Order: sequence, then C-alpha cells, then structure tokens
Amino acid sequence: MDNITKALTLLSVVIFLTSCVTIATKPAFAHTLQPNSWAGLARMHQARAWLGVASVNGKIYAIGGSTESGDFPTDPSPYYGDINIDHFVGTNEEYNPINNSWSYEAPMPTPRMAFAIATVQDKIYCIGGISIDANVSIGSTPVNEVTPVNEVYDPTTNTWETKAPMPIANGWISATVIDNEIYIPDPSVGFFVYDPASDTWNTSSTIPSDGALLLEDITGGYETSETSGIMSPIMVYTFNSYNSYVKAYDPENDSWQNGDASYFERFENNYVEFGGFGIAVVNDIFYLVGGTLT
Repeated sequence: MDNITKALTLLSVVIFLTSCVTIATKPAFAHTLQPNSWAGLARMHQARAWLGVASVNGKIYAIGGSTESGDFPTDPSPYYGDINIDHFVGTNEEYNPINNSWSYEAPMPTPRMAFAIATVQDKIYCIGGISIDANVSIGSTPVNEVTPVNEVYDPTTNTWETKAPMPIANGWISATVIDNEIYIPDPSVGFFVYDPASDTWNTSSTIPSDGALLLEDITGGYETSETSGIMSPIMVYTFNSYNSYVKAYDPENDSWQNGDASYFERFENNYVEFGGFGIAVVNDIFYLVGGTLT
C-alpha cells in the first residue's frame, strides 16, 4: 500500500445481500458485486479522517474531518488533544454510485471533525464536533475546542443553514434519527434530542421502545448502520476496525452473525491500525469512506 502513514482517500464498499441484480438503477460496479464482500471504488479528492458521512436520494456525502496524517495523538486531554487543528476542514464531496465519481459541493461553514451527523427529510445535520477557537492560541498556534454548532445541508439547493446549537458543546459524538428527531447520547442527561421541525432541543433519559439502535447499544461497536430491508433483512451492522470484525445483529431474534472482515484484517496483518472512517448505506449496500492509518 502506498505510504501507510497517510490518511486514506479510498472509498470501499461492503455488502450483505442475497442478490444485487434487483437494483432499479445499477451502480457502475454492479457487475463485480458479490454478497458479503468488499470492493474498492473511486477515491475522494481530499484525504480525510474523523469525517461525517451520510446518504440522501442515492448519493453519498463526505463532510468535514481532519486532513492530518500519521499517528493518532497521545495527548491525555479529555478530547484526545490537538489533531493538527489547522487541518480541520469543511470539505463536502458528493459520491454518485451510478457512475462511481466524486464532485465538490458547498463546504460546511464550520470546519470540524468528530461531529454527529444525521439525515432528516433529505437534509443533513452536522452537530457538535471539534473545531478551532479563533480567540485562543498557544504562541501563534490556535487551540482546538469542542463546539455546539448545528449546521444543516440541503443537497437539493446545495446550501447550508445554521440552526439552534447543542445545549452543551461536545465532540466524538454519534446520532440516531427516530421519528424525525435526532438523538445524541450524553452521559450527563441520557440523550439530547433535536427537533428539526421546531429547531429546538430537549433531553430524554430513554429512547422510544421502537427506536433504532444507537452506537452505544452495540457492544464494541465502532461504526454502526442498519439495512432497510429493501434488498436484505433489516439488521444492524457493526464495523470495528480496531478489533477487525464485521458483525450483524438481528433485532427480531436477538442474535449475531459474522460478516466479511477481510478489509480490516489486511491492515492488522501489516501491524497498522485503521480508523476514523464513516459509513453510509444506499440500497442496502454499505459504503465505507475515508479514514486514517497509524
């Protein structure tokens, strides 16, 4: 692999399907797809890790992140120290599975990484994360900070809008959408709940009993996403690069099964770690985007 110390721009796909021939509009690589396997696809224009990845109307959006390459910092601060703070980006790239290509779109107004990302009614919400404090510096170097900022991207108009910020600034967070509301776990309150319709925040100690599983509900999970039942059974998939596994959870019978983890294992076999990637799903095909090697 070319220079394993640099952040990946590779877009890969893992699929857990019984068939891929029923896709109404087949992606460019459809003829090469095999169930429960990985395939390499077109690379992003800008290498990034700890980015946000979401899908809207069959397109995938890779937003923000850090362009730093190299080892993960060992600073013991609560938010894992400075991650080359002047390398935070607001880059927004759109991936089209039909022709396997990337294009630049309107960038996120607040460059940041490690934020929560969620899609509600075809709009992408980027909430919190780690950014730069323009008013604080060490010498000539600006200092990173957690941010409460809440910005929403509309792919239809290719525009961004600022919404009500989180009640408490936070980073390294995840989000799940339940009944068109965004749930973000927080150890102090349980969940912060954002309602896009009213642009307001509330708190909840629990999630609805019929709600989707959150990342924290999957033991050892690193990135988690769900199939919709369009082309494969409704399952919750956990992609863990540090422990090199892909697992699928069946909520109906409370059971687990293993998926193909060969993509992660090839890094482990070379004594390097892979992380900081994002996951999106289109027609029950999982797309793994970006990341960093250490």
